[in-house]
Amino acid sequence: MDSAHALGALQRLHSRGRLPLRITYNLPLADLQHAERMGVRSGWGDEWLRIWGVKAFLDGSLGSRTAEMLDGSGTARLSQDDLQDMIERCVRAQLNVCLHAIGDGAVRRALDALQPHRSAWKRWRPRIEHAQCVDPHDMKRFARIGVIASMQPIHAVADRELADQYWPKATGHAYAWGALERTGALLAFGSDAPVETADPMLGIDAASAWRRRAKWHPELSVSRAAAVRAYTSGAAFAVGMEADAGALSKGMLCDMTVVDGDSVVATIVGGRVSWRRKLSAVSRPSAAGARSRS
Repeated sequence: MDSAHALGALQRLHSRGRLPLRITYNLPLADLQHAERMGVRSGWGDEWLRIWGVKAFLDGSLGSRTAEMLDGSGTARLSQDDLQDMIERCVRAQLNVCLHAIGDGAVRRALDALQPHRSAWKRWRPRIEHAQCVDPHDMKRFARIGVIASMQPIHAVADRELADQYWPKATGHAYAWGALERTGALLAFGSDAPVETADPMLGIDAASAWRRRAKWHPELSVSRAAAVRAYTSGAAFAVGMEADAGALSKGMLCDMTVVDGDSVVATIVGGRVSWRRKLSAVSRPSAAGARSRS
């Protein structure tokens, strides 16, 4: 969803009461001018559909070899002057920024541009999207500047072979969730669907257990509890909803996923069951069995 047309479609669904889940929308950079003219601020909307910020792409991707690296490889998609101009405009408009940066060069440029705006305004929650390769010298800057590391752990599983091939000297600080967490950076995990699977269970496993099984820089893993926090309270904070979502507490939105081991049993949105797993004949207890246990 990267255009005003997509936002319009979501608004129509919302007006008909047909949105199945809550959506926080980041405008593409091309629409910043329209938001400025209309006076749109971060948080505009309601608890079901709201605008939070503006997204811009600083580089490309690992697979296409267009991730901007400090060694000079890759491609810069947004000049530093244009990046600084965008951030200054967003600060004035009170719109948050979401910066796609995969290579360590793009990540450093994002941090450099955000550094002068550390405390821009009360709900300033700038984030770097993906941050797949972060130079060790830049790790502590996330917490120091107040930049959220919005990452997708499943990328490491999908990209390992490419990373070993294209970033052989950088894999020790790539997909570095654990290293960033230890510096005090706030992590917000997601899926990057439809590029990767939307299943958060696989993402939690990738962040907390997969590296040890794969014997691929296990020191960069996080605990399972930390992974769950990044998917819940961390993600809620990243979009300014920490008072309403990200935890099960009195007065907060009743949104939850019910799990049994590694399987999702049901999804509850707004206190209503929006999906539940159908029990198979094999797993459904018989009446006789139920009576025998009563």
